[in-house]
Amino acid sequence: MHESNAATPIVLEGTLAFQDAALARLDGAQREVALLSYALDPRGFGSDAFAERLQAFALGSSRSRIRILVNQPQQALRNAPRLIELSRRLSSRIHCRQLPETQRLLLTEYLICDERSLLFRERHDQLQAQCHPEAPLQARRQLREFNPLWEEALPAREFSELRI
Repeated sequence: MHESNAATPIVLEGTLAFQDAALARLDGAQREVALLSYALDPRGFGSDAFAERLQAFALGSSRSRIRILVNQPQQALRNAPRLIELSRRLSSRIHCRQLPETQRLLLTEYLICDERSLLFRERHDQLQAQCHPEAPLQARRQLREFNPLWEEALPAREFSELRI
């Protein structure tokens, strides 16, 4: 990846490039991760490698904050069992919510780290994505879209463990 201009995104092609960029964003994160995903696709945000890096981030600092917003929680539960289990075990650090019914037509996916780094895909099923490794303006702009969705969202009941 060539990082010549922070305003110019790096265009990614394919699921492997997307997953590598997601892992690199997590590796560089220090304080906050905000994630909007359609259904935590196992070839990206739902992969075991992503769950491992998210765990390392969550345990790396008591101040880490992780917010995961999912469009299709039932499908996400099937796609990313390791990530869901991690969110159950670290529920004080990893917070998961589901988009409200009024926002279910939203198909974009993005990962924002520390209000400075952004990985963005226009549609969850696209193979092309954009990576902004060091772009605070773009990351904050996307976070301004994420925050109201987060506030309107409900806890993802599917991700809660039933204790009998």
